[in-house]
Amino acid sequence: MHKEETTPELLSKQERAVVIAAAGCGKTHLIAETIKYTFGRQLILTHTHAGVHSIRNKLKKLGIKANNYRVETIAGFALRYASAYPVTCSYQIFNEDESVLYENLYSAACNVIKNQSGRKIVSVSYYGLFVDEYQDCTLDQHKLILLLSEIIPTRILGDDLQGIFDFAGEIVDWDRDVFPVFTKLPDLSTPWRWILANKNMGNWLTQLRNKIIDKESIYLSDLPNNTTWYKKEWSEQIKQLLYGAKGATVGIIDIDNKAHKIANYLKGQYNSMEEIERRTLFDFLKKFEKGSRKDQILELFVVSTKCMTKLGSELKTIINCVENNRTFRGNKHQGLFKNIENYIQTGHIPLIIEILKYIGTIEGVKVYRKELWEDLRKLFSSLTLNPEENLISLARKQIEMYSIKGCRQVYNKTISRPFLIKGLEFNHAILLDADALKPKELYVALTRGSNYLTILSEDRIIRPKYK
Repeated sequence: MHKEETTPELLSKQERAVVIAAAGCGKTHLIAETIKYTFGRQLILTHTHAGVHSIRNKLKKLGIKANNYRVETIAGFALRYASAYPVTCSYQIFNEDESVLYENLYSAACNVIKNQSGRKIVSVSYYGLFVDEYQDCTLDQHKLILLLSEIIPTRILGDDLQGIFDFAGEIVDWDRDVFPVFTKLPDLSTPWRWILANKNMGNWLTQLRNKIIDKESIYLSDLPNNTTWYKKEWSEQIKQLLYGAKGATVGIIDIDNKAHKIANYLKGQYNSMEEIERRTLFDFLKKFEKGSRKDQILELFVVSTKCMTKLGSELKTIINCVENNRTFRGNKHQGLFKNIENYIQTGHIPLIIEILKYIGTIEGVKVYRKELWEDLRKLFSSLTLNPEENLISLARKQIEMYSIKGCRQVYNKTISRPFLIKGLEFNHAILLDADALKPKELYVALTRGSNYLTILSEDRIIRPKYK
């Protein structure tokens, strides 16, 4: 490590400090090592479930005892405090559909923590705070972190070049909001992610980072080891590249629907990640709760075909029978049709669970949106245990529990957008549409692979659309 980089000992002594760290340069490692020099339980906050998952895994690998820290999303932390003290928070944080009103959430949490009892709870619960990926903080989140920094030592880490959550609200400005308040420590600039796996790639990415900062074009003619460029084509080319990739691999694309389409095309070999808001799930639930029992079955088939390959063609005859109120005469899926008929007659929810179980075992059908499929199974199982609840309410609670626990599963073969995989590390990153990405998205995507990198674009020169 260079002498001028921040050490764990230095960071542990700070009351309010900020460290800038390029991708792969050891932010999480620094947090974990710093905890060794601190006393008591530390709170670690980040933005995404995937980020929580990644931080927990790294802390565990580095041997940090679980009772020395708590990791959760900033939203999850705010929700925990605001919902625990509804009178003190003085804001409505849920709407009529039980969804979180994020425009109220952080102000509500601030009201709790401003309160004397709220400050006391924070001070006895935690002895310090680390906030990762600070470049993604909105101003409302920043106000919450500032309040916490008045109670416990607060160290923040981030990198403006990885700030790709600009759709969430006004984002912090480092010069205006951060540096005047937090002591700036030396940057982290050693590309540890690549030093052992592919040192040349790490050096190349460092140079590329500087080009993006300077708003230059990116030339892909002189590439490091294990880095390959292909002229962008589709169908067979993508299939061969993704099928041939070894180890943990992520295919990166700019739009959710493209990711789902590719995962379907690959016959479930890759999982397409769901966005945090679970729009497809809630669209289904709203239609399901308003529909007749027949319509509910048809909507169940619609959402199931969005999760699985070949399901629409496999069950085409049964779907037609349900739509037209006809009896199914086939033998292959007679058990499934009997459960459908029984549900339409009785509305008995355990029959939905049986229908989902049956669909999941159909030969040749593969799940390519595993998170959505698991959400469906868990929700209907939960409804049988909590029949007084409605599905939308249960779904909200389920999603917020994900937020609090950060329990998102990341699959070994994944297709996703840059903002969903930020903070994650794979052996091989394949950029399926590199020249469609914004500059910061491009940087995040290029730095996901620790050993192999494959870039698809229209031309060997990528000209990012700088503002």
